[in-house]
Amino acid sequence: HVSGGEIERAVLAAVDAIGAAVGEYAGTPIYPDGDERRGRHLFTVELAGGPPTAEAAETFAQVLDRTLVAGNEDYEAHRRGDVQLAPPDVAFVRPGAFAGWMRARGRLGGQNKVPRVVTEGPVRDSLLEFASENRV
Repeated sequence: HVSGGEIERAVLAAVDAIGAAVGEYAGTPIYPDGDERRGRHLFTVELAGGPPTAEAAETFAQVLDRTLVAGNEDYEAHRRGDVQLAPPDVAFVRPGAFAGWMRARGRLGGQNKVPRVVTEGPVRDSLLEFASENRV
């Protein structure tokens, strides 16, 4: 239950914390299944200067999570104690990867923008596959 504006603020705070510039990003929920009793959010992020170091990636994820907690009471309640909602997963992709994803979906061009929040359906399935195949 996080809004696009809350996600944007969190992503911008996270890139600021690591001194980077965001190229594109999209967020989607990961629902509990099988043995995993907690859900989480997946953020697929393309930084303008390329993927961050391992340390910067960890800082990015922590700042993203803290900013979402601070800005959304519902998110904070679900994250409290890591009981219901696990920390977000951040999949960094190489520069240009989102353009390839949009092209593959027939959505590359001035009238089409990368969706920032993807909650369900074939676009979500495509985003999950994209993140898995392009994570660096």
